[in-house]
Amino acid sequence: MDPITSIGLASAIFSFITFTKDLIKGAILIHESLDGSSPGDRTRESLVKEMKLFCDKLLLPPKGNLKAALRGKVHEADIQRLEATLGECREQLHFRLTQEMRDAEAWEWLQGNLSHLRQGVHILSIDTNSQCQLRQLLSLHDDALNANARGRILRSLEFEGMRERNDRIEDAHVGSFEWMFEGGLCETGGGLNPPHLAARKRFTDFMSLEGGIFHISGKLGSGKSTLMKFLYGWPETRIHLEKWAGDRTLIFERFFFWKLGPMMQNSLAGLLRSLLYDILKSCPSLIPTVMPQHWELSNAMPWHDRTVLDITQKEIKSIFERLIEYLARNPKSSYCFCFFIDGLDEYRGTRQHDHRDMVELLQHWANTLPDCLKMFVSSREDNVFMNAFSAHRRIRLHELTIHDMEGYVEAKLRHLPNTEEKDILLQQIPARAQGIFLWVTLVTRMMRDSVEAGAEARDLVQLLNACPQELVDLFRFAFASATKQDRRRAFQVMAMLSMEKEYEDYTDKLHLTLHGMSFLDEYDKDSGRGLLTSTELKGSAAETRTSTKSKDYDAETKMRIESAGKKLRAWCKGLVESIPYPTCTYSSFVDQRLDYAHRSVRELLDSADMRADMARNLEGFDTALALSTLIL
Repeated sequence: MDPITSIGLASAIFSFITFTKDLIKGAILIHESLDGSSPGDRTRESLVKEMKLFCDKLLLPPKGNLKAALRGKVHEADIQRLEATLGECREQLHFRLTQEMRDAEAWEWLQGNLSHLRQGVHILSIDTNSQCQLRQLLSLHDDALNANARGRILRSLEFEGMRERNDRIEDAHVGSFEWMFEGGLCETGGGLNPPHLAARKRFTDFMSLEGGIFHISGKLGSGKSTLMKFLYGWPETRIHLEKWAGDRTLIFERFFFWKLGPMMQNSLAGLLRSLLYDILKSCPSLIPTVMPQHWELSNAMPWHDRTVLDITQKEIKSIFERLIEYLARNPKSSYCFCFFIDGLDEYRGTRQHDHRDMVELLQHWANTLPDCLKMFVSSREDNVFMNAFSAHRRIRLHELTIHDMEGYVEAKLRHLPNTEEKDILLQQIPARAQGIFLWVTLVTRMMRDSVEAGAEARDLVQLLNACPQELVDLFRFAFASATKQDRRRAFQVMAMLSMEKEYEDYTDKLHLTLHGMSFLDEYDKDSGRGLLTSTELKGSAAETRTSTKSKDYDAETKMRIESAGKKLRAWCKGLVESIPYPTCTYSSFVDQRLDYAHRSVRELLDSADMRADMARNLEGFDTALALSTLIL
């Protein structure tokens, strides 16, 4: 190479390095990111989600789905608020698009020079160490592109609410379920009986030594989901599984079916997407192998294009089967897998795929990968599950939770004076529960509410003796002491929740919240006309929705939400709960959305006698109109 050419090439390399300094930093951030996105990408995604939320609130459901769709009314204050917010979003979007165009132009310039620089590295007379460093610098380009392609595929698999069910399950009470492992708190008080010890041995032996499927069964409300969440997060679980994994990399994932949730939370498609996302996020090197076409397509897309791939449910099934086949062909793979799958009975089957088909699919996975896959599944004691899974690899939870119930009751009633009546309560509440943890929590809540109302220990014993053992009768008993007005309010809330679940495909982003529920009294005073003609309701709603920069807004709205929470507990007796609703914020704090405390509440409300009670208490109440009014 002549001197002039060498100087020109060196100058080009220097310009390239100077120009790409910031770009390489960004490439490193993308490369180190688990999902192939930079902080700026996540900011833009947040902006898009915010705009989508506003758009969802403007959409009306299809004709006929809600009566309220025919009577809806958009407030002038809401329009002004949305216009202001969308104006800000438009400015941010314009800035981002301009930045993207500049990035794209810069990337084209870099791409045009890369081949020239790569050739120059081979012919330039520089020392070997410098050549290696320069090649490493250039390789960051490919690493960044691959990381970006992986991130696009993971985002294409991810779906909203993928972790919602897991997050909503309450954590186990301190000390509960620790009998599953040696050294738990329950052993300090006198040890465990033979059934507990036998169950523990079956469980720990399976974790450490065997593959296949382990079944946790139990009655309605016995605490199966709480146990599954506890086991997934308990450090001892991973210790035992690491022993089984040996030198292999342990991929430890979970999915919680939820019958009352959106379709992706109670379907086979949701299960497969969730597991694929988790597996490929932990093992990104598998993506080109199990998704070759999508990998090629993702790599061919412009690096700055944030569009996700359209992966159909049929393709998802094929991809997962390809993953199973690949692992079967490579039994000495460096990976092994453990899945926690909760609530098989909450899976919503289809005409072609019922619970039996789901069981056979899980068994197919286990039989195909006997050495590198184990699964823990839970369900009610339906025949399809009890027949399919081995009794030698099963724990019947309702037979083993007496110690956990005793600890829970003792903690919740610890403020009672130490009397003979207290001892009776601590012993009899768990004994009468018949393994149903939900029964214990509801009765204990009634006890605590009675204490707040001035009841003494002997009154609580009488209350316990009056509590029915069947859950549906206990629900009715809980409402028996409520005033007629409170009972009507409770059924109004539960009726709106039931309708929200029925039409969740059209109200996916619109939920009944504590803030919305706080206007229920004003709505009822409006005689159910639903057109917000009541001056009190219209004024209150407009003030709280438009004064977003006012300290008075913060104080008033927060007070409304706190007051609504107290009313909810008084009206619904613990059958309906409020949970954080991050997508609905009011300045410095988050609203709470409403939902049933347990799936069984919805099921019991669907019984004939409870429907009759609800109909009597809802006379003159238009559920659809009320729901549409309070969620908008």
